[in-house]
Amino acid sequence: MISMKTVMATAVALPLMLGAGSACAALKIAVIRSSDVVQNSPQYLAAESSIKSEFQKRKASLDAKGKKLAEDVQNYKKNADAMTPDDREKKENDLITRQNDLKYQEHKFQQDFQKRDHEMTQNLMDRIKSVITKIAKAKGYDLVLQDPVYSEPSIDITDEVLKQLKKEPKN
Repeated sequence: MISMKTVMATAVALPLMLGAGSACAALKIAVIRSSDVVQNSPQYLAAESSIKSEFQKRKASLDAKGKKLAEDVQNYKKNADAMTPDDREKKENDLITRQNDLKYQEHKFQQDFQKRDHEMTQNLMDRIKSVITKIAKAKGYDLVLQDPVYSEPSIDITDEVLKQLKKEPKN
């Protein structure tokens, strides 16, 4: 037996569902392939190059320090038996201090690199979002979807976004 509540709920919900269908039909939708936009934008390529050059010298310096420390540890292991106890203790303390310092510098390097990478990524995403918004408004889109499972090529604005990004400054 159907209850009165079920009948009332259906009576209220049916017009709402039918109305929602016609409202959705009026939406003008576009899609973008975000990985293509990011990886093919000149701003991404410039940012990637910039961050590499910014941290390359520091990375090389850390690598050289690590190599020198490893060589000194090997030399210590070879010569430890011939050293006096005081010299051995001084050398061990020196190596431990250098190792701890190197670990700290490497950790700081990673933090700085990640911070800079995050800043550059955020700036890039803000610029991409701005271009997408500008194109969507100019073309009258109500909704722009990112990376749908499937879409008709006719509603894909990825190439337009890339074209606009290429017109903008790289940094």
